[in-house]
Amino acid sequence: MSRTRWIFAGFLLAASLLSAAIKPTFGGEIRIRLGEPATFAFSPSNYSNLVFYSLIYENFFYLGVDNKLRTNLFSGYRYNSKEHTLTLDLRPNLSFSDGSPVTSGHVYKSLETFVSRNLLRARKLGKSIRRMRVDGNSVVIEFAYHIPDVVFLLAVPELILQADRSSTFSGPFVPVEWEQGSHIRLQANIHYPGGRSYLDHVRVVFTDAQSPDIFLSTPGRFDEKSFSEYNAGIFQNIYLCFPGETVGKNTRMALYSLFREYFLSRGYAELNALTTDSESPVTINMRRLSLRRVRSVLRSSRIQVYLQSSMKREEEPLLKFLESKGISIQSRFIEDGQLRNFLQGASMEYLILEKVFQQQMPLEEKIRRIVSELTFGRFNAQYLQLVNELQEVNRLNNEEMLLDQVARIIGRIIDDAFLIPLCQKRYSMFVSRRLRGFHMDVYGRPLLQGVYQP
Repeated sequence: MSRTRWIFAGFLLAASLLSAAIKPTFGGEIRIRLGEPATFAFSPSNYSNLVFYSLIYENFFYLGVDNKLRTNLFSGYRYNSKEHTLTLDLRPNLSFSDGSPVTSGHVYKSLETFVSRNLLRARKLGKSIRRMRVDGNSVVIEFAYHIPDVVFLLAVPELILQADRSSTFSGPFVPVEWEQGSHIRLQANIHYPGGRSYLDHVRVVFTDAQSPDIFLSTPGRFDEKSFSEYNAGIFQNIYLCFPGETVGKNTRMALYSLFREYFLSRGYAELNALTTDSESPVTINMRRLSLRRVRSVLRSSRIQVYLQSSMKREEEPLLKFLESKGISIQSRFIEDGQLRNFLQGASMEYLILEKVFQQQMPLEEKIRRIVSELTFGRFNAQYLQLVNELQEVNRLNNEEMLLDQVARIIGRIIDDAFLIPLCQKRYSMFVSRRLRGFHMDVYGRPLLQGVYQP
């Protein structure tokens, strides 16, 4: 063989070896450390849940960090600006995790479920919809007015494709094993509309006993030798709420002092604003009581504090904390989906909620979310007027006037004394450097479908 042919053969061999080295392969299992969810029913009220449910439920659209939309469900979508209609064309031959067909009826019902949720984005979409209909393999949404970027309203993590049965899933993985307090094992969904993942399994672990490949933690906590750090662009706030109107000032201060100390002891950061301290035009300075005073105020009170079911992880440590302080308070957990109905049909004086915000979300939108989603029965005409004024000021593109209006709303909330910020937690996502194909979306969720182990 000539020298030229030897060189050419060597080149082909090297190229084939390189191709084999970087080609993704199917198989394997990775471990992701999250908080234990209360149920498989969709409830993305905290960042950990936001990540978990993205593994088993499919979104209508994904918004990338490049601000580009993509979808695994629709072969096409088109907006008619004259008729104010958005048509979603469902891809043919899609299936849920049990092999049952995905129909345009499921898309329709999933949209109905979303717009009924107590969320600002759901309300915004719901108020703009005049009617919806199924047209063969398509869903047509008719709006009351022109919305140029309407499809972006559908690219939110809370809008998911749901099946008729709660045991059927639409996401890239399917739960196959749940050992309480230890782990949930997920198996690749062979019917996933986006294509089967390279991984066979994902083990969601709840303790540090098993070294995770992916986990959430405080930014800057780990070195870069073993893990790559991704800024989640997320912060999570916890609020103490008083939905009723009869809670005395001393009781509010006592509960604020008590629960603030508890969450700070759990690694949360201080929060003296409704959103973040750095961006807020108003600092909230709540008086804190001593433990002796807290005991005195709460001694004769029969207090039952409600918490979202997504905070079930706090049940045992909270009980131990209260026992160590010599304070008797009962706790009760309620499902997120039942919260709104429960508030309307029963008396609830004390409530602890958590909310996830994107850091890049404009301040005025964060305030609108808080007013819309956390004011409950007090979301009356006066608050609605304040929010409408905030929207009008925002259109004027005057930052000083905007901050003044935000300050007015925050001041009103604090004066009405029904919502007090307790603490905040910021997150980074840490990913083992041995994994390949890792990406995140704009909501800080890992897209594990393309992840593989070389």
